[in-house]
Amino acid sequence: EFKRTRGNIISMREHAELLHSVRNDINEYK
Repeated sequence: EFKRTRGNIISMREHAELLHSVRNDINEYK
């Protein structure tokens, strides 16, 4: 149970970093 929660937190963090990098790419493209 704990491992699954920890995995969700890691995937959420990776997803947030992915969105952040995509947003930076869009800002640089303008």
